[in-house]
Amino acid sequence: GVYTVNYTATLTGALENIETTSGDPSVVAGLDTVIVGVQIIVGDVNGQTDSAIQSVTIIDDVPDAQLSALGEAIANSEAFDGELPVVIVDESAGEQDNPEDNIADRQSSADFSSLFANDTDGSTVTTDDDVVFGADGPGSVDYALSLATGGADLSADGSQGVESGVFAASGPGAGEQITLHNNGGVIEGRAGGAVYFTIAVNAGTGSITLAQTDVGSIAHPDAPDNYDEVVSLTGEGLTEEEGSVSYQINLTQTVFDSEGDNDSVTIDLAGDLSGGNVEGGSFAFNFSDDGPEAVNDGLLDTVSEDASSAVIGTLNDLLGDDSYGADGAAASNAITIAQGD
Repeated sequence: GVYTVNYTATLTGALENIETTSGDPSVVAGLDTVIVGVQIIVGDVNGQTDSAIQSVTIIDDVPDAQLSALGEAIANSEAFDGELPVVIVDESAGEQDNPEDNIADRQSSADFSSLFANDTDGSTVTTDDDVVFGADGPGSVDYALSLATGGADLSADGSQGVESGVFAASGPGAGEQITLHNNGGVIEGRAGGAVYFTIAVNAGTGSITLAQTDVGSIAHPDAPDNYDEVVSLTGEGLTEEEGSVSYQINLTQTVFDSEGDNDSVTIDLAGDLSGGNVEGGSFAFNFSDDGPEAVNDGLLDTVSEDASSAVIGTLNDLLGDDSYGADGAAASNAITIAQGD
């Protein structure tokens, strides 16, 4: 006769220690799908039996790396709730107040993991930021920086560069446009054969540090009108051939489950993170100007109107507590001395 058999296959747990045709249980962990054969045996009252093999396909549950609501808003240039992560360094000597130089002199960091689902242990109140590891359980979460232009990643050996739109004001590259290079996951700003700044991410936390080196200062074109001017990496550089070039400083989150399966998601940190929703824009990487400082030395001496060749002090005495700032003295008219009333 003809028999109809209905059956339901239920997976009650993760597949572990299953022998495959290779005899190696670890092979299962690397498979996206596993096909299990189920033998069905039927028999009649006379003891006659027949059997058939039916297959059940089990599809692996892999991690799902996701942008947070804030990250999605940035990626889609939409209005957002929350505070944008930005870093700014101040060329003025000494550590500045937050958010400028919040680590050390010319070094600042911010937590950019907030642009992703980043809660690995359910410790926050909301579940919206939970990392989705999948049914195989938690593994790890990694962060990495890369540099791209023209729709392609630049080499991570530092050999390729792209114009940043920011220029060197002093040092070996004075007057040159700083180019960006990916040196093993650290983004370097180079000019004149020297590194002017670095951008590095903590692979385990997603915290990014911007550090300006002491080889030279960054040009701020509004000088001398604005001593506290800020220039930023805007995602646009200048070229002689095409006029401009776009670039991306990409931050990638990769989520691993316990089997090593992984998924990644990437967001561009160059350009206006606010998508035009903040006046003047909001940029991830910023450099604040260091202007000169002149100190009023007060009344140095009193001389009569008919005095001649009176020495009231030396130029070194007058300028001893003044500073040209990180940009150095001007090529001409660095000092102007005028007679008072």
